[in-house]
Amino acid sequence: MTRAAERELRHIVRRSESGYITAIEAAEQAFALGYLAIGTAIPKEVYFPGIVMTARTGEELGVWHPMLTNERGGTIPVVMAGRVAKLAVWAAFGGDANETMQRQCRGCSLLPEGRIYDLGTHGWRYRKEVDNFELHGHPDLVNVGWRGLAGAKLGAIDFVSDDGNFKIAVPDEPGQFGSTTWHETVATIPVCYGDVQAELSNVLTALHNYAPLSGE
Repeated sequence: MTRAAERELRHIVRRSESGYITAIEAAEQAFALGYLAIGTAIPKEVYFPGIVMTARTGEELGVWHPMLTNERGGTIPVVMAGRVAKLAVWAAFGGDANETMQRQCRGCSLLPEGRIYDLGTHGWRYRKEVDNFELHGHPDLVNVGWRGLAGAKLGAIDFVSDDGNFKIAVPDEPGQFGSTTWHETVATIPVCYGDVQAELSNVLTALHNYAPLSGE
């Protein structure tokens, strides 16, 4: 990236941190400079390739399997990033797609304690007929108690350089890409309640993803 782009990105970060622009606006401005976004509950300095999972099977939600495979059916470890701002915000809320069950495994879950959940507490699906992404969330996540969270930071968006290594198009996810090499985070912006709230009216809940504890 050029020094001018780096300076402009730092300016975007400052405006986002100060609340002058939303996370969506900041991400879209960063995309215009040539950066890609990774939504995450916990920011990282470096992203290493891993197995990204999906429950999609065509138009249906089905058994979990690796999102990217080769012609022999083997898994392809990648770092996944993209240019779709609302997906980055949704992943910052639910957890990074690069790290399966990130919030639960990192001890920062927003879900009620004492219940068992599978991998699919949040996600998205591209709808070709409307050329847009449909967001999904488990009802317990969508309806999480917001009291005390109005001004809270819920997650972050890490930006990485689109350096020519993001060559793998993610199936059925326009604007999302995979890279088989590691990537350093060049900037991070916060994702707050207001950023997520703006998307909640468009979320379709996925009831099948909730499995209660035995005897509950």
